[in-house]
Amino acid sequence: MDINWSRYIEIARAQDLGSAEVARLIRTETRRKVNISEVKRRLSVSESAAAQIRQPNSLDVINLCEGQ
Repeated sequence: MDINWSRYIEIARAQDLGSAEVARLIRTETRRKVNISEVKRRLSVSESAAAQIRQPNSLDVINLCEGQ
């Protein structure tokens, strides 16, 4: 049985879990050994991808002299 990383990443975000807690959850549910370093790597990759989605590559210009 493979680990459904996307599911555990969503759980970690929703419940604000740390990597050790996610690793414990995976071990409990799947009965598979998972390293905390692997969980940290997966969580950090997903966070950087989410940050790129939230920050589009566009620039908004604000006219500060509009009222003058």
